[in-house]
Amino acid sequence: MSVCAEMRGTRAAQLTWDAIEARLRAGLRPVVTVGAAAKEHGRHLPIDTDLRQANWLGSAIASRWPALAWPALGYGHYPAFLAYPGSTSVAASTFSATIRDILQCIAPYQTVPTVVVNTGISTIAPLEQLNEQLEGSFELAHVYRGTHFSASAEQLCTQSHGGHGDEAETAIMLAIAPDTVNLGRAKPWDIKLPAGPLSRDPLAPNYSPDGIMGRPDLATAALGRELLLAMLRDLATIFVPSAPVHGHGLTCN
Repeated sequence: MSVCAEMRGTRAAQLTWDAIEARLRAGLRPVVTVGAAAKEHGRHLPIDTDLRQANWLGSAIASRWPALAWPALGYGHYPAFLAYPGSTSVAASTFSATIRDILQCIAPYQTVPTVVVNTGISTIAPLEQLNEQLEGSFELAHVYRGTHFSASAEQLCTQSHGGHGDEAETAIMLAIAPDTVNLGRAKPWDIKLPAGPLSRDPLAPNYSPDGIMGRPDLATAALGRELLLAMLRDLATIFVPSAPVHGHGLTCN
């Protein structure tokens, strides 16, 4: 068995600095996951929904492939949700600078490019612009835009319009953190809204009383497990392109 294979299942936060150095020198791929720690997800999901997904993905990646997962970055550029208390956002430039600085701290010791795993949508553009500025020095995975995930969501979800705190996202939370989901408070808002920040103003075109878009009331844990497997299939194209992805480990949180 290779050194990398023996070191699977590793998160940087659990290690000492010299153990981290040894793993990076041995060829483990650094992973930085991005997920909001404070962003509204309706009345049925906690504001750390994205962070929980980012942490789950970090653990799932490290348990399957030769990767070293850094603690998830919980603050980023999420301007569309500030009308709902608890939501936070930093400027796109601040978010990009933070990612750049984190990557620069890892860079002197890595032997393969870092992968940034992004669970957000408004964070896509800043991350892609940063990667262009850094001449593609890191790899990007937008898990809600992956080929396998998009196909699975299109095939399996029954809502007509989704986008935030919806059937798909609620299903994923039922799969990884069911105790945090209150389906009794999940109200449908299956309406196509224009681009831009969600609003609590009933007269606004992008009005959403609960801060969601879609049908969270239709979510099931079984759907969530299928969508998570689709995300992992997309990620496998980065970490081990020829490796199959199985369903083991889909209950970790």
